[in-house]
Amino acid sequence: ATVGVVSLAVWRFRKIALSEAFGEAAKPDTYAPIKRVTGAPIVWREMRKPFFGRRKGSFILYAVLTGVVLLGFVPSVLALFGFRRGGGPVGRGLYYYLMMGFSLIVFVRLAVLSAASITAEKEAGTWPILLATPLDDKEIVRGKAIAAFRRNVPLLLLLILLQVVLYLGIFLFAGMTFFSVFYVIIYVIGLAGTVVFVIGLGLYFGVRLKSTNAAVASTVGIYIGVELFGRRVFTTLLYSIFLAALYRQPGAGAVLMWVIPIAVTFAPTCVCLGVGLLAAQRARCRLRRSIF
Repeated sequence: ATVGVVSLAVWRFRKIALSEAFGEAAKPDTYAPIKRVTGAPIVWREMRKPFFGRRKGSFILYAVLTGVVLLGFVPSVLALFGFRRGGGPVGRGLYYYLMMGFSLIVFVRLAVLSAASITAEKEAGTWPILLATPLDDKEIVRGKAIAAFRRNVPLLLLLILLQVVLYLGIFLFAGMTFFSVFYVIIYVIGLAGTVVFVIGLGLYFGVRLKSTNAAVASTVGIYIGVELFGRRVFTTLLYSIFLAALYRQPGAGAVLMWVIPIAVTFAPTCVCLGVGLLAAQRARCRLRRSIF
């Protein structure tokens, strides 16, 4: 048996060595058909990557997280739409915390894709090759940003859909359908600012740092700090002012009912948009520094 295995190994090694030395005619069905590049080259290249990554562990992790979130959403939705039977406050609280957890998963993935799109090429040694192409710095950064956003569009749409369910459960049974639509629009505007903020930070740290772990950790850490401390503190402060004016006299907070949601959304959103665009601009300026 040992002689047979050794003979087979020698035969296979000799066949591979000969094919490497002298070449071998490729079989017609060996290669897949050539895929034509359509649109921006960077976006086309990034969009060829699978949604869950190439590792089976990534797919299992996303499947487990999705299952946990869905199992939590089912009872919270049932309690939320039991508003008239007293289940609204319980369902609203549970649904709110589940939304926070799911949005954290979405934006962590967005940070990973935006930061790792550059550092992964540095680790693989293909970054100098990309910079040697006729593409300028603006096209490379813009292509990485667009690809990171487009690869997260399904999760972002699901996040908006879950937020619509939340506001319908709060306002529809209370006879305030118009306010539900208004708050959904406000939420989408704030979500857009956060997306730009995370992508800009991811690109900046992807250019500045050489390790994927360091770039992702920096992006996620700043996002969590801004989201949980900066935005929450600012929102709580403004809502406290709103409630103080609302309960001062009958009708005293009617104007603030419209002003406070707009201020709560647009002030942090403008800051996030500015920081995200500035970070992307700095990433473009530093794109060709410390290449190796």
